[in-house]
Amino acid sequence: MRYLLFWIFCVCGFCQESVLNQIKAFLILEDPASAITLAKKTLKEHPHLESIHRALIKAYSGQADIEGLLQSFHEFQILHPKSALDESILRDVCWGILNRAKQSDFAQHRKMAIIGSVLSREHLGVLLIEQKMQDLNPDVRAFACVQAIQLRDYRLQKKMLQLLQKEKDLHVKIACIYALGQMQSKDAIESLKKIAFHKDAFPEEKMQAHLSLLHLLHEEDPKNIHRYLNADNPYEKAFACDLIVAKNMSNKLLRLLFLLEDPNRDVRKHALLALGILFDENWTKKVIFEHVEKRLDDLDPEIQMLASWIYLRKDPQRAWEIFEKYLSHDKKEYPLLASVLLSNGGMAVKEYLVQAFENAQDPFVKINLAMGLLNVREKTDHALDYLQKQALEEDTMMMQTSFLFQNFQGVAPLEKLKVLAFGAELKWVDSMTRLQLINAILCFDPKRAHDCLLPFLKKAEWGILLLSSQLFTSFFPNESSRHLEPFLEHEDLKIRTQAALILSYYTGSKKAQKVLIESYLSKETTRQLKLNILEGLMAIRSKSFLTFFVELLDEKDLTCAFAAASCILYMLNF
Repeated sequence: MRYLLFWIFCVCGFCQESVLNQIKAFLILEDPASAITLAKKTLKEHPHLESIHRALIKAYSGQADIEGLLQSFHEFQILHPKSALDESILRDVCWGILNRAKQSDFAQHRKMAIIGSVLSREHLGVLLIEQKMQDLNPDVRAFACVQAIQLRDYRLQKKMLQLLQKEKDLHVKIACIYALGQMQSKDAIESLKKIAFHKDAFPEEKMQAHLSLLHLLHEEDPKNIHRYLNADNPYEKAFACDLIVAKNMSNKLLRLLFLLEDPNRDVRKHALLALGILFDENWTKKVIFEHVEKRLDDLDPEIQMLASWIYLRKDPQRAWEIFEKYLSHDKKEYPLLASVLLSNGGMAVKEYLVQAFENAQDPFVKINLAMGLLNVREKTDHALDYLQKQALEEDTMMMQTSFLFQNFQGVAPLEKLKVLAFGAELKWVDSMTRLQLINAILCFDPKRAHDCLLPFLKKAEWGILLLSSQLFTSFFPNESSRHLEPFLEHEDLKIRTQAALILSYYTGSKKAQKVLIESYLSKETTRQLKLNILEGLMAIRSKSFLTFFVELLDEKDLTCAFAAASCILYMLNF
């Protein structure tokens, strides 16, 4: 070791007086303890040497010793106040804190280290995320994979692909598959195909692999598409249909007609979806409609409705008769699907859409049909009246859901088990859906939407105020201060904080920013609310908060200290 040190000292221009080079040498050898000992000894004799003090902070950063790091940082602030907010010093301090977070026994702390790594946009962040992909906790591994999307680093893509091939936890595998698709990893294509087309793969991972492949295959060889279409594997046939839609290959649609006779009903559905989505008025319609007509009598109700959706262009009356049957069906999902398909039927369905809307009894079916009326600009006043009524109605709870492999969106009764499985609050999901109805109203009648939003603001409920005020401020910025500033004096701390977050972000209100800092320092403030405040202050991107974030590095609650360090690293990028 001595000979190695001697060699390094020579390269660095070492001499006995060059203590700084010795400290750097210890850090190169990953021996921060020796570097700290030497720096402390030197500072006892020469306490005002700024370069040695900087080296000491860097050494503590590598050792992840928060107590020693912060103590030496505070001494530095006193001795060298002009350099206290120097970028290199702050980076060393924050990385020292995040290095402590990544070693924590608590999964939440390790996740905070991952968030800080992403916000920093530094190479150290890539290394930390790579390390956390091997974490013992599967939730942390999955979190690291998803967060890596923002860095789009090739090194991380390779590590993620290796993880996918050996990972046993389904949750982590799905996160890997999703991330590889979002990061456009070409190296992952073959691995994703094996999952998407494997009969024994779990449905969740197959679906995610299917979606990721659609992101990745920008210029798929036509020969491969032909091979997928003629494969024995139904998953390959279904994928071929979706790929044709994703790449807008309308010239390939005639090749899908034979799939309408496929014994697998999912293949028939995917083929019909492709035909309907890429429908072109210039086609040789006779051939298309002859094949689609046969599916009007399919044993699967969903296929019947899909075929009817396409057949609206040929014979609206016959297609309507099938839709009419399912709009009054006892099985709840069929009327919902029928209403969603009708609302996406285009101008050909205008007359029948009005009739269906007037006859509908189910409020959710009627909401979907009202959206369809807006799409075709028919009876818009009636549709807007109903949407306004439902947006303010509180007797039932609703949610937005997807139909037919996520190709269609519609409103449906809130399914408690599904919502709770995603960790969401029932009231928030319901309110968000109602706000989406108001968003649709905004496109046609801003004054009506304005009147709909005010009751949401006046409720002053946690979470709902944040959602409604975001929408209100986006469309009515000139009125936002008048309606939201009174909430800055609200007796409920959470309500004050939410109003301050919105006003700070959208209007730059100094009063609101002051409320945020006061709320953070309040003894009533919970950890989660503190984290929300830090996130909001960070989003404003004002370096005027840098001093406040630095003060929070001394937080007794380590979670908040880790969050403050992440915020500082983010702010230093601007």
